[in-house]
Order: sequence, then C-alpha cells, then structure tokens
Amino acid sequence: MEIQRLELSVSDADLNQLASRIFGWPDAIRDIGFAVTPEGVRFTGIYQQFIRIPFQMLWQLAISEGKVIGRIERMRAGFISLGFFKVYLLKHIAAATNIAIRNGMLVFDVDALLADKGWPVRLNLTSIRCTMGSLIIESRAPDCVRDPENQ
Repeated sequence: MEIQRLELSVSDADLNQLASRIFGWPDAIRDIGFAVTPEGVRFTGIYQQFIRIPFQMLWQLAISEGKVIGRIERMRAGFISLGFFKVYLLKHIAAATNIAIRNGMLVFDVDALLADKGWPVRLNLTSIRCTMGSLIIESRAPDCVRDPENQ
C-alpha cells in the first residue's frame, strides 16, 4: 500500500491514544500527556524515582526524507530548565522506543513502525504543522504532482 495524496488532522486526544498504544514508557515515567500548540507538541508527565518530579518538554516537528523529526525546543522539571539534560534524555527515549537519533534530534520512521505492527504502508510524508489542538500531516507520492484543486 502507498499513500498518493493525503492531509490528516491528528487531535490531542488522538495523539494521546496513539502514543499509549505505540510507546512503552519506562516505569519511572507516569501521567504522560501530549498537547499540540502552534509552537509545537507539549509533552508532560511525572518522573518518579524517589520523589515525584513533574516535567514538560516542547517538541518542534518537521519532515525530512519521509520521516518525522523531533527537536526539543524547551525542557523543564518543576521550575528548573534542563537544557543540559537533552542528550541524556534523547538517548533514553531512543533506547526505550527504537527511535533513531540524528544531529541531536529524534528521527521517527513511521513507515517502519507501521510495518512492525503489520501495516506495510509507504506514507510519503511531506510536511507536518502544529495548530491549536491538532497536528496537520501531509503526504504526497513523489510522482503525484497534480493538485486536485487546480485541475
């Protein structure tokens, strides 16, 4: 299967439901939530080892070579900015989720993830943008150059 042309809107609720099905979070990370804003995707949760530490991250998303790229724009735990902690966190996320790291960013191969789940699909992702409450994901096959609106 191959997507030829598609515009998909993914709401906050959809994103939270998909993330709970797709990712296996370490036991120390709890109460995870995603919220989409025009700035990017806000990821919040609680890190619990000895004490409960609430955290939040703002991820900026892009598409590169058909893959979703996530870059941490901001990261806080309580009132403390944790920019210095990014490299450690990226490695931890990548190890727990089988997502690759490239140039300090997470590289999420959605096609490979779907294939692992039994859906051999080529999505042909071309762009992703954040609006209040939803991600807008666009897909177009390389040879699909005609725009139906301009026919």
